[in-house]
Amino acid sequence: SDHLDRASISVPLNVAEGAGRSPPRERARHYTIARGSAVECLACLDLLELEISSPDTTEARAIILRLS
Repeated sequence: SDHLDRASISVPLNVAEGAGRSPPRERARHYTIARGSAVECLACLDLLELEISSPDTTEARAIILRLS
């Protein structure tokens, strides 16, 4: 859960930091990092789903897939 917490916080923070960058290359780098963190969240949710079957993980997974 700690890893999921860190990865989920990383997504909006990197998007915000990228939005504040002027060169398109720097902006794209932060957006790429944010997408990588979103994929990490998916992996964490997959592992959680193996341990527990919960509608919460299914809904969270659908939201992350829609965003990435």
